[in-house]
Parts: sequence; C-alpha cells; structure tokens
Amino acid sequence: MNRETTGENKVIVNIDEVDPKNEKEANGYENDSQNEATEEDGDIFIVMGKDVDQDLEGPVPTDKFIHHDEDDPAYFDYPKTKIGRLRFRIGSVMENVWFRLFTIMLIIADFIIVIVDMASGPKTHFHDELEITSRCIITYFVIEIFLRIFYKGERFFHSWADVLDMIIVLVTFIIDWALSDYGRLGVAGRSVRIIRIVRSIYIMYSDFRRFKKVTRRIISQNKRRYVKEGFDLDLCYITERVIAMSFPSSGVRALYRNPIGDSLNYFGERRTDRKVGKTFQGVETPSQSRYVGYYEKVKYDLNEEMPPAKYLKIESVKITSIKGVGNGDGSDLAMQIFLGYSPEYSQIDFKQQSDCKVEHNKEEDYILVTFNDKPVVTNDVKIRFVSKARNIPKVYDNCAFYFWFYTAFIEDNRLFLTRDEIDNPHKKKAQKVFRETFSIEMLFSDADGS
Repeated sequence: MNRETTGENKVIVNIDEVDPKNEKEANGYENDSQNEATEEDGDIFIVMGKDVDQDLEGPVPTDKFIHHDEDDPAYFDYPKTKIGRLRFRIGSVMENVWFRLFTIMLIIADFIIVIVDMASGPKTHFHDELEITSRCIITYFVIEIFLRIFYKGERFFHSWADVLDMIIVLVTFIIDWALSDYGRLGVAGRSVRIIRIVRSIYIMYSDFRRFKKVTRRIISQNKRRYVKEGFDLDLCYITERVIAMSFPSSGVRALYRNPIGDSLNYFGERRTDRKVGKTFQGVETPSQSRYVGYYEKVKYDLNEEMPPAKYLKIESVKITSIKGVGNGDGSDLAMQIFLGYSPEYSQIDFKQQSDCKVEHNKEEDYILVTFNDKPVVTNDVKIRFVSKARNIPKVYDNCAFYFWFYTAFIEDNRLFLTRDEIDNPHKKKAQKVFRETFSIEMLFSDADGS
C-alpha cells in the first residue's frame, strides 16, 4: 500500500485489491488528445493498483480487447463524407452548452404558458396565442428528436433514455394536435393541458440530465473521458492498474465533476464478480476493513512508509463458541494457509491431526489447535477454514469462514478477531450458527526471514 502527494491538488492512492481483468476491459474513452493534468485542471484523483511501479517504468500495456484502432472508444476518425461531416456538425451544436440552456429556457416557457392557460381559461382573448406558442415549442422538440436521430444514427436506438424521449415527445405531440379542435371543451381541454404539464416536467428532467453531461465535458476540456457501459466519467486508465479521475463530488459540484454516485457505481461494478452475486462487492468484508485500517496506520502513524517485512510462525489457533458450528468440536474443519495471492496453499486437517493436535474443551466451549511443524507466514496471509458440514452457511469464498491479515501489523505476536471481524460469520444469515461470542485467537512467534 502506498500513498503519495504530488502537488497541491493531486493525490495518488495505492489500493492492493484491484482486479486487473476488469481494468483491462475498461479502456473506454472519448477524445484522443492530450491526457496530461496541470494545476489549473482542478482536483485530480489517481488510483493505483498493486505493484504498479513496473507498469510506470515500462511502456503502457495494450488493451487485449482492442485489436484495431476503430475498436478503441478513444479513437476518433473525423468523417470523410459530406453526410458524415454534417452529422458531426449538427451533433456539435446540439451538445453545446448554450443550445442546452436555450432548450431548458423553452421548456420553462412552455410550462408557464400551460399554467397561465389553465388559470385564465379558454375564453380569454389571448388563448389562441398561447396555443400557437405552445405548439411551436413542442414542434421544436419534435425537430430536436429527429436531429438527434440523424446525428447519432444507430446509437440513438441503443439508448433507452433517447428512445423514451422520442416516445414521450411524439405521443404527446400527436395527442396535442388530435385534440386541438376540442381544446375549448372542458374535459378535453383540461386533458390536453395536463398532458402538456407532464410532458414539460419530463422534458425538463431529460434535458437537465443532458445539460449536466455537457457541463462536465466542458470542464474536462480535451482530456479523455470514460464513455462506456452507460458511464460518462472524467476518468482514464494510465495503465491497466492506474486510474486518473476528477475528484468525486456531490451537490452543485456534481454538475461539472464526477458525481459521487456514478463513481461508486463504476468502482462497484469493477470490483464485483457477477458470478457471485448482483450486489456490489466493495469494501464490505471485515478483512477489507482491516486493510483500510492498515492504510490508515501507514498514512498517519508511519509517515506513509510501509513497515519492514515480518516473518512469523503460527504457534496455535483458538476458536471459541465452537458448539453448533459443524460437528461442534472442530473435527469437521480443515485450515488452509495462503501466502499472498497465490492459488497454492497448505492444508491442515483437524480430524486427521497428522500435522497438529486439537484439544476440545467442552465445558468452556472452545478448541485449541497447536501445530507440529509450525507454518511460517509473511506479508499478506489468508487463513481459510473449510467444512463439509451442512449446517454452516457458505456466504463468501465457498467456505465456512476466513480472514486476511498482514504480518507486519501483528502486535505482540497475537491476532484476536471477534465474530464481526471474521469474513462470513459477520453476515446476518450466518449468525444463527456463529454466536456473538464466537472468536479466533492466533498466537505467533518470530521466525527467521531467510
């Protein structure tokens, strides 16, 4: 873990658990021009993955999903045909901030006209003028829809928001003109006015959404944007594990910066394995929270320097409130030890007791496991307990329970974890088996670093 401040408004954060596969797939950008950040650009937030130094020293890796220039969302080929150039120019005008402001002003004007018309009634001397003005405005929106279809082409029909805009505008336009001859009748007239109010509110919401996108693009200027999978963020991948983005914001600042909700959704998607579940798998397990605590120590207590590596021998493991967990005496459990992120592990079977000795204290409701050949661990360590017992819910990682720790942060050669600090028992649906007093205590001794 590493955090470095490179300027008044620039922050570099190193996050250890970033999924490189998802990051490689995430090279969706707009504008292939300069990508450098200066002090005038505002807050820059850079997220760095594990072991990024080699990426930064060497050439930027190529995205394995991009085989041709035209497959890269960052690639822009200026239209060579007349119709292509016309579509490009129309799109530039329609995505201009002043065009969007003008459209919003027309929506407000249409809303006011309908309110005035409803309040004054159809018999007023200026009723016809209000009707004509309102119809001119809705005709403008119909033209805007067709121009949007023209410059977006097939992309228009791939966007549910654009399609919904088209349906609302065209349907209300047809109803408005179909009932125009009955506008002075009570029920029909009120129906037309209500339809116009609903239409104005929806178009206001829709156009305000596009206005926010336009303002964000103005602020990001000619830097690349991530425009892919429904996201439009001021964000780009410097390498597959280094991300630069404007600082996530809320309130008024979200009008021109990355909205914090969209940013969280983006990183939630990147960190979520859809094969496991649909809910975001962000910092939600005790082990992940533990590593956030480690980062806090590095930042505030260790002057942003990692502590020296520490090699430890696992002397014993004590599990309390074991009753009701599997067989209730630990005989169904096996402990797996992973070093770092390697898929290889060593396993100690509590039933066989060939590599360990298991003592079950039935009265005090705990088991104490000591090891014959004491396992040596260092740096990132994952301890995983597996069981075939059917009464143990397997929430994450297809196991009974597990936890991660970093040896350099172990104090007094002891790690004590309560139920809510262990992955899986912390979940509500597992707490029928794992009682509140369930805990794990690991004792260590120093080992040589050779």
